[in-house]
Amino acid sequence: MNDHPHVQSFGSMDEMMATMAAAEDEANPHLTPGQIRMRDDIVSTTYWAQALPDIDVVIYGRTPPVAETQKGADFDVADNRERGYLTGTAFSVD
Repeated sequence: MNDHPHVQSFGSMDEMMATMAAAEDEANPHLTPGQIRMRDDIVSTTYWAQALPDIDVVIYGRTPPVAETQKGADFDVADNRERGYLTGTAFSVD
């Protein structure tokens, strides 16, 4: 059951991955210049914030350099960046 408007549940991992791939294909051509700078800066720590006023929350975070993030990761951090994903730590304030 999915009661949260920003969370989508799936019946399988394959269904989730297919939905994510379609969303990536739709979203990546519309990245803002700031999002592109964050994605492409693989050597600096990036700090970011996003306000979600409809649910009265601000999410903020830190994305370390790719080399730092890759240590201990069981996935290719650089590949995730190319797909539009940043890996780091996020926090929320309401």
